[in-house]
Amino acid sequence: MRAIYLFAVLAISAANLHAQCKDTLVGDEPVVTEVMNKDGSSLALRVTRCETEVSLKSGNTTKVLLTLEGGSGHSSFADLNDDGLHEIDIVFGCGVVNCSHTIYAVEPRTYKPRKLLSFSGGGFKKIGGYFFTSSREGAGEYWAEGYKISDFSRLEVESIPSFHVCNCYDKPTSQQVCRIPVASKERRSAFARQIIKAFCIPGTKVQYGWRP
Repeated sequence: MRAIYLFAVLAISAANLHAQCKDTLVGDEPVVTEVMNKDGSSLALRVTRCETEVSLKSGNTTKVLLTLEGGSGHSSFADLNDDGLHEIDIVFGCGVVNCSHTIYAVEPRTYKPRKLLSFSGGGFKKIGGYFFTSSREGAGEYWAEGYKISDFSRLEVESIPSFHVCNCYDKPTSQQVCRIPVASKERRSAFARQIIKAFCIPGTKVQYGWRP
């Protein structure tokens, strides 16, 4: 009998929570962000504490592209390849430093969302032929991971990182070092300089040719 009663209480609580989440006026107003694309369409990001919704308007037609449980004010739009068509960066689960990102591209002809990249970190940027994500993994340890871009104009990106940078504590020398997979003979290349500037802590020793 107690089990039945407990189940009923839990069911009622879940129903109340669901009802609250369906109601956007649960103590905070929804946050709406809009952006225009070069083809005349527009994207709208609507976030409440319970739900994230992305819709696209083209002419007199509005289409919901994504509806996800939960919400974060850190979600945003970005034009990653400067083609005038914006991508969607959905952000959840932010800790002290890192957040969980899922980036979607919107196919220009069908207006269907396509998952481009998922990662946990503090941000991302393009360097050379990679999209790099950066994160903090522990005390004094910072990582950057590069996802190879196979087609920049179409934003086709490999799902597994193939380039790793680590600002790590080196126990044998008791020093902080920056480890990068660039060969020592290429240390003066523009790509190597960009990597060091973006991800290596100033003043740390750089170790070239590193493989995790």
